Amino acid sequence: MLKLVIADDEDMVRETMGRIIPWEELDIELVASCKNGIEAYDAILDENPDIAMTDIKMPGLSGIQLIERIRQVNDSIEFIILSGYGEFSLAAEAMKYGVKHYLLKPCDEEQIIRVMRSVSEDCIKKQAFYDYQKSIRKNASPQYKDYVAKTLEYIEENLNEPDLSLKKIAETRLFMNVDYLSKQFLKQTGQKFSSYVNEKRIQKAKLLLHERGVDKIYFIAEQVGCGNNPQYFSQLFKKYTGMTPKEYADVLPPP
Repeated sequence: MLKLVIADDEDMVRETMGRIIPWEELDIELVASCKNGIEAYDAILDENPDIAMTDIKMPGLSGIQLIERIRQVNDSIEFIILSGYGEFSLAAEAMKYGVKHYLLKPCDEEQIIRVMRSVSEDCIKKQAFYDYQKSIRKNASPQYKDYVAKTLEYIEENLNEPDLSLKKIAETRLFMNVDYLSKQFLKQTGQKFSSYVNEKRIQKAKLLLHERGVDKIYFIAEQVGCGNNPQYFSQLFKKYTGMTPKEYADVLPPP
């Protein structure tokens, strides 16, 4: 069964999608329904879906920013763009990231099902290719016994990587199934991958803010894996601390 994440800041859209579409008949499991781009990014890291359907305009990260950031960590997900009238230029921009499908709001059940069937065919073909690649790597590479310990070690040493993901670790470092690793990670740490990584990044950011100050915000964003995107870093920091980096730095005691 293919896995799907939906991201839209309109409650009605998310609820309607979950209710009216016969996902089981399409052999698709709706694993997450997200109200903004940051939630969607974390859900994609945790659930490793085959398909992500995202609105163009959302708080946190826009649909375009979400796709751009996910493409750094996972190039196999099939994206479907949801766009309103007059937003086609933005939908067209997504095509440079390999997005082939979009739906114009308001869309009906028949349109959604037709696009989903087309995307499912693409996913099945792509999965067969990836399975073949993984079988070659698995046969050629040694296996680690303590997968989670190796994962935690890699996270600690590579927090500055914007493309840090469980999928990357599973497929390029441990040569194992990402879904199995995800379940073991949650079981042993009590946290989903995205929450664990984000908390580690915020801890590191707090130390850097104390040492460097808010004037080095670009540097700090890069050091904690937010690339050169201080806006995303600030949104992530506020989500976990309730303060912007500047507000946090203002209440710090002198170093």
